[in-house]
Amino acid sequence: GKWKIFPLETGDFRLDGGAMMGSVPKTLWNKTNPADEYNRIDLSLRCLLLDDGSNRVLIDTGLGSKGNEKFKTMFHIVQPENPLKQALSKIGFSPKDVTHVIFSHLHFDHAGGATELNQEGQTVPAFPNAEYFITESQWKQANHSNVRDKASYLKDDFLPLEAAGLLQIVPENSTIINGIDTYCVHGHTCGQQLVKLKDGDHCMLYCGDLI
Repeated sequence: GKWKIFPLETGDFRLDGGAMMGSVPKTLWNKTNPADEYNRIDLSLRCLLLDDGSNRVLIDTGLGSKGNEKFKTMFHIVQPENPLKQALSKIGFSPKDVTHVIFSHLHFDHAGGATELNQEGQTVPAFPNAEYFITESQWKQANHSNVRDKASYLKDDFLPLEAAGLLQIVPENSTIINGIDTYCVHGHTCGQQLVKLKDGDHCMLYCGDLI
């Protein structure tokens, strides 16, 4: 239909293979996803841009570039200095062109690129002309997380959005704009949402960490 769809490759990182594969034995997953000496496996950081000519909707924002050297080493982060800015530039856009940012959830590898450090070292929204959307249940989870996933939420990734008045906390299963809806799955984390793009007979679903 009217939408152009751009997958954005922003880099690679590593997480613990056992945590990623769950109950699947390592003897099986290690054949296709070999672990390093710290039991980490390679993972890609992919976002999605949807463009209908007037709305440019970014789904997830990757890791961003705020992490210090210890953070980069811990997760074996391999990416450009400004990964999303470079990925957008390759398709002819800049961060100022983005009108909407929809988070599947607020774990640091999906929300880290939503904010950046300015010249004064302050954390500010990376997409100043955009509204940012997250479910109310995931917002509560991110701000009052449990022991299991507390380390996955870094508040510098999302609290500056609220402070700047750009954050929209929406109910589960919401319409963001005409043709783009969310579908809440509560799987990987409470309030995780899939993003559904529909135009006529065509439909696409962004699954994020559901898969």
